[in-house]
Amino acid sequence: MKEKVTHNTSWVEKGFVDDSELRNRGLIVKDLMFYITQGCGLRCTTCYVGNSWLSTGETYSKAEADLVLKHFASPGLDRLTFLGGEPTLHPNITDLILYANEFDIKEKRITTNAVTLGNLDLRRLKGDEVDQVSISLDGATKETHEKIRGKGTFDKTVENVKRLIQRGFPVSMNFTVNGVNKHETVDAVRLFSELGAKEVNFHLVTMIGNAEKHPELAVEPSEWVRIRKELESISGMPGMTLRIPLMFITAEEYRDLIIGKNYHPFQRLSYHSETGQRIVLYPNGKVYMSCDLTGTDYNFATFRDGIFKLNTGINELTFFEQNPDNPDVSGDLLALDRQGFVRLSISYKERVEL
Repeated sequence: MKEKVTHNTSWVEKGFVDDSELRNRGLIVKDLMFYITQGCGLRCTTCYVGNSWLSTGETYSKAEADLVLKHFASPGLDRLTFLGGEPTLHPNITDLILYANEFDIKEKRITTNAVTLGNLDLRRLKGDEVDQVSISLDGATKETHEKIRGKGTFDKTVENVKRLIQRGFPVSMNFTVNGVNKHETVDAVRLFSELGAKEVNFHLVTMIGNAEKHPELAVEPSEWVRIRKELESISGMPGMTLRIPLMFITAEEYRDLIIGKNYHPFQRLSYHSETGQRIVLYPNGKVYMSCDLTGTDYNFATFRDGIFKLNTGINELTFFEQNPDNPDVSGDLLALDRQGFVRLSISYKERVEL
């Protein structure tokens, strides 16, 4: 895959990024989710980005990516994640990983479907350049996984999981729970344990992007609560860690979280940093803070020509206002769900050590 860059990149000649509008708003970036390309070889039914974004194949040039990394990582980052599309399809993915290692970044991650390792050159990597290679597998069986991600994907992904683990890469697994695979969540954890992974990061499908056209993927809040509790009670797999989004809780549970300061608005701090916020940066110029609204027009900023500009219209910084000092769910993230639950940010997760 060659760089497919249709936006203006001449700004790199200036050699710097202007994020003054972010800083003036009090946003200090310490968690960077860097979507280096929108190109992807798959068209998964659960993809929250959606085929329209993937089909553009829009990509950050290496020069742009280098400057973004240098700008945010020079003072230090708590977390950096390379994503796509499929990030391994970026022609310079190996160079970007090595470049990131020149900075003070506490946690470096890459999220991939691992159907192919693309341009990831394992000959140039020892495995310790990243803290986590997070691989998506959405079924404990080939049949279930391929209903979501396409024919021929299961065996290829499993083989690359084994390959990376054998090479010494720290591999974790992603599993997006939906109406098609919800009966295989526990079996999936067993499979991942057998493959040698030590952590499973669960997501709950959001009905945006491609999923919007597949109502069979939806999971009712009460059903998710049941699945979550089932995952929390797994036994017999010591050494495994599960990261599970709470997503739906009762109003009373919500008030307890807020009063106990265990949950805070995503606008305040990243859930992976104690000192700053997260931004989600796409090649098409849209900038988000949360994954809850990715793909929508509620992005809080844009990034073009090396400059971050705040969105002055309705956006995620104002649209989902939360007041942690007043635990009144009527003004919460998405208010009360139709089944009487409070919906939390999809990024807020509990950590379960098995």
